[in-house]
Amino acid sequence: MPKGQQHILFDILVSLPTYDGSVVAQLRADIPKFSQLFYHLNFELQVVDVRATEGDVMVEGELHAKTINIITTDGEVSGQFWADDSIHLGTSEAGISANIRLTNEGSRPTSAVLNTSNGVIVTRWLLSSIVNPSSPSYPGYNGNFVIHSTTSNALAYHTFEYAPINPNIIFETHTSNASTSVTMWRTMEGPFEMHGDIGVPLVETHLRAVDDPMQLGRDPVLKLLGFSRDMLEGFFHWRQSSSAGGRYGDVEEAINAGPIPRALTSVSNISSRFRIFSEQGKPMLNFV
Repeated sequence: MPKGQQHILFDILVSLPTYDGSVVAQLRADIPKFSQLFYHLNFELQVVDVRATEGDVMVEGELHAKTINIITTDGEVSGQFWADDSIHLGTSEAGISANIRLTNEGSRPTSAVLNTSNGVIVTRWLLSSIVNPSSPSYPGYNGNFVIHSTTSNALAYHTFEYAPINPNIIFETHTSNASTSVTMWRTMEGPFEMHGDIGVPLVETHLRAVDDPMQLGRDPVLKLLGFSRDMLEGFFHWRQSSSAGGRYGDVEEAINAGPIPRALTSVSNISSRFRIFSEQGKPMLNFV
């Protein structure tokens, strides 16, 4: 070792030989104090379990597996991920930046958990379903997803780029001492609630010409059910164009209207829920 140098820097490269139809049952890595980079994983993976104490975990390309667990501390988690059963991305004192695709086959939820502290969370979600509506075991919704996100002292940005028609999505995000922004996909339908401690929660609507996903000639409507200084509750649904004579993209106010009317749930089986919490921050929900 040269005089005065106190560290030895070196890389470890692991190459996995693959061929058409390769299947890797488990890919596990537990290397503390090392950053880990995964790339060109173009084979079928069942379980990915990565531990990287005090190191970044980065994925180049798309990491696809049934189950993905990536846990580190003091290091960033970033990349493109595709999970069929579940995904857990966790760190502390650092951020999470991820494009996440979830696929669901209907028998049980596909779940995602993201958690950090003192780190920004930035995600883009693409939800897809392989549920067969004509199957005798059809559950009544097109895809079943449960998503939880938590951070503190940092912003959180979630963008849903795509989801199937009539899905069952339970989404909840928490942050503290910072704001949260959630952008919905263009054909979203269902209730939402927002909680914040700094100012009234904000809903941005820039509704453009979006075709009715069920091709019934309906228009999108944002219904506000109630709000207070730190809470806003509402419901996004599709209304027949001739039913109320309203304009495209109307915002209806039905404060203290009680339960969501049955008329709003009669066309599709709406069971999704979206909850946004920003302690000492302002939550924002965007419909584009």
